[in-house]
Order: sequence, then C-alpha cells, then structure tokens
Amino acid sequence: MFYKSLILSLFLFFSSLQADYITEYKMGDEIQKFMYRDASHSKMVNRGGDEKSEIYRVGKKVYIVSGSDGDKQIIDVDDMKAMSRSMGFDASAYAKDAKEEAKNYKISKTGKRVSVGGVRGELFVVTGTHEGKPYKQEIVMTNNKDVVKSVRAMFSLFSAMSTMNDSEDLFEVKKGYVPIKSDGMELKSFKSVRIAKSEYELPNKAKKQSIPTKQTLEKSQNTQDTDAQQDTDVGEAINMLKSFF
Repeated sequence: MFYKSLILSLFLFFSSLQADYITEYKMGDEIQKFMYRDASHSKMVNRGGDEKSEIYRVGKKVYIVSGSDGDKQIIDVDDMKAMSRSMGFDASAYAKDAKEEAKNYKISKTGKRVSVGGVRGELFVVTGTHEGKPYKQEIVMTNNKDVVKSVRAMFSLFSAMSTMNDSEDLFEVKKGYVPIKSDGMELKSFKSVRIAKSEYELPNKAKKQSIPTKQTLEKSQNTQDTDAQQDTDVGEAINMLKSFF
C-alpha cells in the first residue's frame, strides 16, 4: 500500500511539473500562436492585421471563437463541417490531393545545420515536377522531440478542421521531422512554460453560434427574417476552414 501511494504521489508531482509548449509561426502575413498541454487541451491564436480568431481543442471537440471582446461567437467545427458538406465543400479532398501530390517529390539532405526561431534544424532540398515544370525548394526541418510533438499536435488540429480523421503526420515532409522554415512559413519562437488552465477554456461570455442547414439557408432567402450578421459570421468561419487546405 505504501509503495502504491508513493508511486501515485510521484506521478502527480511530475505531472504538475510538466510544462506546456508555445509555438509561434509566421505564415504569410499572419502570426499563428499554438499553445499545447496535452491531446485534450490546445489552442491556436491567429493574428492578421487587426483581425484575430482562436481555435480550441477541448477534449475531442474543436471550436472556432471569433469576434471582438464582448461580442465573441463560438462555432462548433463539427456543425460547420456538416453544413459545408451539405453545400458541396469537402475539405478532405484538398488534403488527399496534397498527400498524393507529395509522392511526386524527392527530399534530400544537404548536411547543413540551420537555426530558426532558436531551434536547431537541418537544411533539405525538395525537388520534383509541378504543373509540368521542374520544381526545387529549400526547407529547414527539425527532429527536436519537443518541437515535433507540439507541431504534430498543431497539424492534427488543422486536420480536425477537415472531414478526414486526425492525421498528425499529414504535413510531415520527412518522417520524424517537422518544417520550421519554407516558402511563406517560418518558426518565430518555441517555448516550454506553464500556462494557466483557464487559457484552454472557452470564453464564458461568448455565444454559441447556431449553424444553419442548407435547407434553412434556402428558406431564409425567401423571407425577410434573414440574420445578415449570422450569415457573415458563418461565411467567415467556412472561409477559415477552406484556408487550411
């Protein structure tokens, strides 16, 4: 009994010491900040100009939170995916095409070591054919275990936005490595710190956005009761969904 209690105490002690990961990427004109605690608690903050949106993973569910303080809306990604499918948009097709296209490329080591965002990486060259023309691109990747774990979780969150099953290695060019610099993408920083549990909780004052069905949208076009703001919010959410693929 004593040993069981000791083991339990040690487990709880080391669990309390486990830090969260904060990974920041610059993707195009946006800064994406990803916070990760475990498979059930993560959060992505997207900033582009004056606009900001957040994606939460809470347990097995994924939510998008948009809008300004005091007027935030919560969108259930499962509901949004159901609506997008009913309107003919299937994000999984984009992901599948990308995965198939990746088979046409070859990746080679250069032997060069490069540091990006404070993380040591290796320089690789990707070659192949794109739209009938020779293709060549340099890409820096790392096999740092903590960074790989965090970035895999981030890519898994992207995958959860599609109609595919979670696929942590969907974006991995080379197994066991994750990209930290390529065209339009660069790791800005990686930290291991403790984050308050409340950071992963959905905002208390945010309102759950009702996602209309295709039939509801068609019906609303023939009435004067259409909520224009709701249509705008849902449209923006679907555009965000498309932007990942």
